[in-house]
Amino acid sequence: MGKLIVLEGICGSGKTTLSNKLISELTKRDVPCIYNHGAFTYSKIGRSFKEIASDYPIAKRTIYYISDLLQDYYNVIKPHLANDYVIIQDRYIDSIWVYNECIGMIDGQDYAVMEIFDHFQSFGLLPQPDSVIFCYCETKEIIKRLTSKPDSNIHSMYLNQPEFIGMMQTKYTEALSKRQGLIKIDTSEHYNVTSLVDRILL
Repeated sequence: MGKLIVLEGICGSGKTTLSNKLISELTKRDVPCIYNHGAFTYSKIGRSFKEIASDYPIAKRTIYYISDLLQDYYNVIKPHLANDYVIIQDRYIDSIWVYNECIGMIDGQDYAVMEIFDHFQSFGLLPQPDSVIFCYCETKEIIKRLTSKPDSNIHSMYLNQPEFIGMMQTKYTEALSKRQGLIKIDTSEHYNVTSLVDRILL
């Protein structure tokens, strides 16, 4: 059986950069591996909805995310795990939970959805990750990185509300503290990918 390694963190925290480094190191070791960007990436409905998601209320966005995540599990994650691949997953369950909770704090609403994921996992519909890597980065560095990236609705939201970045970091810390195999990395500093791969392959 393979391993599901999930990278979590907000936009600009270095998940994609770290994913590329992990895939490179795993490939050097002849470990079968795949990078999976996850929901809203591979399915037709996911890609089309991603273009207009910001125009929809959060409840509808969440339903689409969960639906697309489920199809991603059955089409990508499950078969690769069965074939003994190490899957480097860019975001999974905690990202949507953290995002919804923080938006709810701003709106004064309860958008919590973790109970839904707990329910799915209790029935084996979504697997628990073998390891979760929390890509943490200081707010000022996040802003610097997002400023240099192509403009998007989500990037603009962070740049226009920098306090939201800190809110997300705090909520991520709270959410991920409960995850087995948690590895926290300060991606604004140098980190050793070789030792990181050693840990996730244990």
